[in-house]
Amino acid sequence: MAPGTLTLDLGTSPDLEIAPMSTLLVTGARGNIGSRVVDRLAKSGARIRVLLRQPGTPAIDRPSVEIIRGSYDDTAAVSAAMAGVSRALFITAGPELARHDGALGAAAKSAGVEHIVKLSVLGADRGGSEIPSWHRDGEQRIAATGLATTFLRPGSFASNARGWAATLRAAGKAFGALGAAALPVIHPDDIADVAVAALTQSGHAGKAYEITGPEPLTAADQIAILGEVAGRRFEYVNVDDDTAVRGMIDGGMPRAMADAMIHLIQALRAAGRLPPTELVPQLLGRPARTFRQWAIDNAALFQGKAAP
Repeated sequence: MAPGTLTLDLGTSPDLEIAPMSTLLVTGARGNIGSRVVDRLAKSGARIRVLLRQPGTPAIDRPSVEIIRGSYDDTAAVSAAMAGVSRALFITAGPELARHDGALGAAAKSAGVEHIVKLSVLGADRGGSEIPSWHRDGEQRIAATGLATTFLRPGSFASNARGWAATLRAAGKAFGALGAAALPVIHPDDIADVAVAALTQSGHAGKAYEITGPEPLTAADQIAILGEVAGRRFEYVNVDDDTAVRGMIDGGMPRAMADAMIHLIQALRAAGRLPPTELVPQLLGRPARTFRQWAIDNAALFQGKAAP
């Protein structure tokens, strides 16, 4: 290890090193992956800054975390967030994500940020339906800055199964339109561990990592595992695309996102069975976590019946 470095320990993964006075920026820090990244960095003593977009978002209760509040369209807030940062993790979402990536990237370049890590999506290199195309555009806008980049392209998240929890508890059934598509779903902790590695370790510049879980599973496979873990009999019910879109909208999803989601689902159905990659074991020095591990960690979500 070089003198004057800070070692981050991710269990069985390789030691990670950053300069002790470096400031690391994380956007999307209250979300599923961003919060896990911040937690890992903070526990290891790294200097962290986060950009929180929603004014009412609760503060992050860690002394090592500096908070800047403002939207990605707030030029002053974004500039303040980038000042003095050495490396940044961009987590953006929705139809405007490419524009936000571009604005963040331009501010990063102006501030002298050395390296940008972007949380993208599997298939962003090919585009296709809206969500991978948005991320492809975002990657291209970040790459156009000329800064060192690492693009993380995870497959479907194991934690997407949270969306089935209410109907599984209430009726023992989950509804969706995935059909027989078999996806190597990835544990969000593995995404966070790879993000931390890319953010703090040398050797990742110029790389794009397609990261997945260890085995392809259909929605019915996932539901069966959840039932075994919860000690209940669960059933997956496939529905047509129009019914799936109505369900998303009724659940509060904007129409544009619901349309983008069903187009992604259609592409996944057409692909059939997506093989896993070996990048998580290669990058972290340990096996990728399984969907069953995620289910065990979150068993309480699927046990009992929903409150009346």
